[in-house]
Amino acid sequence: MDADDRVPSSPGRLDAAAAEPEFHLWDYIAVVLKRLPLAAAVFGGVVLMGLLYTLTRTPTYRAVTRILINPTAVDLTRAEGAVELGAPTGADFIPTQVKLVTSAPVLDRVLERLNLREDAPFADARDPRRMLAERITVAQVRGTRLLDISATASDPKRAAAIAN
Repeated sequence: MDADDRVPSSPGRLDAAAAEPEFHLWDYIAVVLKRLPLAAAVFGGVVLMGLLYTLTRTPTYRAVTRILINPTAVDLTRAEGAVELGAPTGADFIPTQVKLVTSAPVLDRVLERLNLREDAPFADARDPRRMLAERITVAQVRGTRLLDISATASDPKRAAAIAN
């Protein structure tokens, strides 16, 4: 059967397709131009709110310190040093050090050394130690004995001092 031999299944269907109005690019442009003031107002409002939010936020600085954890060396020249039961192993030694860095005694020492209990916002806090713990993160660098200690504060020098 050739293309010329085809008979339309419903002749009304061809007439309905021909009766539909054609849309041109200028029709779409006219719709966009009609709604342009509303779109510009919404865009301007979003930009203005973002600008106000950015300008009114207190800047936050992050300082990172990287430390190397060296487990105590086992003395293989002595018989009792070769099999030391209390010697740290790789599986649990580094996670233990991570927990020790964020422990209460270490946090209290940081608070005392830097006089953070007297400085804002720690002076106003009910639990300065907890507030400091929330601003410090400790993570092991994957596959190494390195720890990254990061601290956040509104002052870059204070963030560096806390991390160190």
